[in-house]
Amino acid sequence: MLTYSVGVKPIRTVDDTTWWQLFGVVDGILTPFTGPLGIQGDILDSDPETLDFSVWANHLDLIFPLRLDWRRGRLQPERNCEVIPCQFKIVPIERYRSEDAIPVNICPNPESCAIPQKVLVTKETNVDVLSCRTTVHWKEGNASGPAGKGKTWMDDEGEIKVPPGAAWVQVRIDGKEGWIHDPEDFVSLGLPMDR
Repeated sequence: MLTYSVGVKPIRTVDDTTWWQLFGVVDGILTPFTGPLGIQGDILDSDPETLDFSVWANHLDLIFPLRLDWRRGRLQPERNCEVIPCQFKIVPIERYRSEDAIPVNICPNPESCAIPQKVLVTKETNVDVLSCRTTVHWKEGNASGPAGKGKTWMDDEGEIKVPPGAAWVQVRIDGKEGWIHDPEDFVSLGLPMDR
């Protein structure tokens, strides 16, 4: 696994993207499994069959698993979540606790929520952030690398990205489980605004 860097620091854009690229030996040849993958996140502990990345989902990092096919030299998402949302584990987060009592709107499920229930959150309220349900854009990129006049390695990049406003977050507030989606509720729960 390579991460692209300048000097000793990883290349980072304004939106905190890092580029990762996996290489392996296929039929005796060192081969890229994808083009460079632009990800707002980091690689996590993984196993020989799966690479787990933390991917920024607007207020938390979800865990996005990629399946390794060592024989064919491929790297693919475990599930296609481009159109139909998938539920993901999350990276544990430290949330800010307000001194004030703040109402949060929670929904029983992320598919329909005509009338959310208001729950009051205080500094003493026990809040657990459980999971995230969202669509994720996956673009493999061109593993063969640059070709042609004027092309650079970044012209062939892939990406893993959560669309803005797509994430529903499952929470447990003093034992009551539900889902939040509105930016005001993310702020009220003290979830981070950026990485």
